[in-house]
Amino acid sequence: MAYRRSPIANSCLVLLLAGCTTLKSPPLYKSMTPEDVTLANQALDSALETQPSGQGSTWLNPQNNHSGSVTPTRTFRRQDGTYCRDYLETLAINGRYQQWRDTACRAADTRWIPVR
Repeated sequence: MAYRRSPIANSCLVLLLAGCTTLKSPPLYKSMTPEDVTLANQALDSALETQPSGQGSTWLNPQNNHSGSVTPTRTFRRQDGTYCRDYLETLAINGRYQQWRDTACRAADTRWIPVR
């Protein structure tokens, strides 16, 4: 006999999976202005390209006092030889703070691409 989940179990599974996917898109990102995004991306590129692990790059938008930082925590190479870095990113927007960890790998054109 085939196993069947109840409609309630299916709903719980959908909600659980939806919750997992939102963990990679921090809510404070939605409050960022285009200028914030530009500054944050510049800090990310600078930190991953030039900073040793444990030392980060910060950004501040003087128009709205939004700020953030990116601190590399580990550098490694994948089996294909691609360089990757784990990093800690922090946002401070409208009096709220959020921090999370992510990984980015260096593309052939030298851009750092977050691995999601």
